[in-house]
Amino acid sequence: MTAAKIALVGAGLAGLTLARQLADHGVEITVFDKARGPGGRFANRRTESGVFDLGCQLLTARTPAFTQQLQKWQQEGLLAPWPASGSLTGIGRMSRLTRYLSQGLSLQQNTRITRLQRDEQGWWLQTDQMEFYGPYTQVVLATPASQAAALLPPQAEEMAEQLGRVEEAPAWVAYFAFNQPTGISVALEDDPSPDIRRITCLSSKPAQEAAPELWLVEASASWSQQHLDEKASTVATRLLHLWQTTTDQGCLSHPQLLGAHRWLYGRCHKALQQAYLADSNLGLYACGDYCLGADAEAAWQSAQALAKALQETIQ
Repeated sequence: MTAAKIALVGAGLAGLTLARQLADHGVEITVFDKARGPGGRFANRRTESGVFDLGCQLLTARTPAFTQQLQKWQQEGLLAPWPASGSLTGIGRMSRLTRYLSQGLSLQQNTRITRLQRDEQGWWLQTDQMEFYGPYTQVVLATPASQAAALLPPQAEEMAEQLGRVEEAPAWVAYFAFNQPTGISVALEDDPSPDIRRITCLSSKPAQEAAPELWLVEASASWSQQHLDEKASTVATRLLHLWQTTTDQGCLSHPQLLGAHRWLYGRCHKALQQAYLADSNLGLYACGDYCLGADAEAAWQSAQALAKALQETIQ
């Protein structure tokens, strides 16, 4: 029997959770990601003004298993209570957690996989630079559903149909810094207006309580879709104005730093309600938040379930 050699595409929470679980049990697995570092939607942007978490801001749990996992990460010094939110957040930055999970893994960064193909030797991964990696016995896709669907080979028709049922939406976020205090007492507010999903004062997070005052505004799905193809600088200015109107801060001078980031697949609006996707005959699998929901807990649950199934298959 050929020893398992797995390729995993996507170094977000789901991908790293699965890779960590398998690697710790002796499975050979390589993680590929297009970004410069691991994290996915736990990514941040470092600036002279401070560190901005651009995606996931906090972690909460609904189930005993994830509650226990969050407690473990907190004990390991990765998470801390965030009083403003009543939940946990990464100490200093959210990517602290994903960087920790990636330690010791075989991680191929700055590598954009554009095609999967399978022959008698196994699976091969092709990059946008026409490089090939393989052969692998199994491939796991731990990307947003739309990106996973784009990689599927023709013979994966059933998985393509399943991924096609997922509904995802974009999310524009703007980030800015002020030298002077804004005087706003609410550090985290959800749905303050039809165009804004969340306003976050990042300076209220643990290990970020220093001047200047850092803010992040996440636009609603409908607003993000309406302004999908606009320049980041234009979006940043629009969202700053929306924030000023919503928080009654129109008197503030222009921020010392202003920028925006677009998550093309920022949030899942319709999940599959199954733990993961699998075609065991092909040795092709997929996991992610979209399998069970739309948050970090769903991503972790999906990855845990698939890791367990793969371990049983490999053994």
